[in-house]
Amino acid sequence: MASLASPSRAPIDLSLGSALTAKMADKFELVWLPTGRVDAGAQVGLIALVRPLERRLEVYAIGTHAGEPKRTRLALERIGQRLVVTALEDGCGDATLVECESTARLYLVDRGRLGQRASIPFERRSGGGERGSAEYTFSAQLAFGPNGVNLAERLEVRDRQHGNLRSLELQRTLSLTDGRLSPSSESLWERALGELQQDPTRNQPKPNPKLR
Repeated sequence: MASLASPSRAPIDLSLGSALTAKMADKFELVWLPTGRVDAGAQVGLIALVRPLERRLEVYAIGTHAGEPKRTRLALERIGQRLVVTALEDGCGDATLVECESTARLYLVDRGRLGQRASIPFERRSGGGERGSAEYTFSAQLAFGPNGVNLAERLEVRDRQHGNLRSLELQRTLSLTDGRLSPSSESLWERALGELQQDPTRNQPKPNPKLR
């Protein structure tokens, strides 16, 4: 196996470190083996759903994943009867970071392949670096159900002078249809941030208004 990367990426380097593994029920494991660098922090390599047995390794699905190994956690979820591998990358673990993003990448198990179906930010921070400037804090809770993924999103806007200026919430879904995850609406971050950046104090809202 000479190379897993596209021509624009570095070749395999097995000296990057050991595989990231996560043990699941019934002796299943998720394995991510970084084999090449994408940029200064991120690495790319094989990701697979496997089951080690006494004298062999059963491989149920395989794909590629790119991210930062030290910040990544693997998990196995279900949407109905379909298996979904999630790679959760925590980019906001350092509370001193003014700008950060944490992302969940969803890979659907499909006939022996792990195909990425969604990349969902579940935490974001932006702004607040200067006195009087607004700070935006976004969070999303993911809940896997029989037909897709339910997202409970929240966006808070603060500054040093006024405290909590505005709080917005949105419930939306990613529905699984014909092997695709289709969003019911755009993200609260994308939907509200443009308006709030123009004037965070405009039309002082009621506490915790909900966008529908």
